[in-house]
Amino acid sequence: MVPGEPGDGRLHLTFETPAWLTHKGRLHTAGDLDFRALFRHVYRRLTTLSALYGELRPEDESRFPDLDHLAASVRTTGASLRVARWERHSWERDARHPMMGLLGSLRFKGPVGVFRPLLEAAALTLIGKCTSHGLGRLHVDAPDPSPPR
Repeated sequence: MVPGEPGDGRLHLTFETPAWLTHKGRLHTAGDLDFRALFRHVYRRLTTLSALYGELRPEDESRFPDLDHLAASVRTTGASLRVARWERHSWERDARHPMMGLLGSLRFKGPVGVFRPLLEAAALTLIGKCTSHGLGRLHVDAPDPSPPR
């Protein structure tokens, strides 16, 4: 996992399928899903997949504190999220399972250039719970960031 080039910019992220992102057992809301929380979900997903199916190098884990600190400086400039709730029926167990997730979009501003490759990887792998059911598909629209000054 290699971070991108530093630089300030804007980022528009859209959840195309509900993203089941929780913190302390509760679904995130538009009010508490800031960039840092989103980044933590993305990084956890990518490092887990790397450890299970690829190669998780020590430097991948050692980058996290610096990236996490930088993620805190990215500001949310807009949020249009809604909670989707439904049930899934399991024919195998003949049981209904509650499902939920966030749909909509978020806009961010700040040093987003570093995070661009990680977010684009997350768009391929999905994030959150129940990704095997197609939840957590996102689209990232990030114009090229301005170079650092």
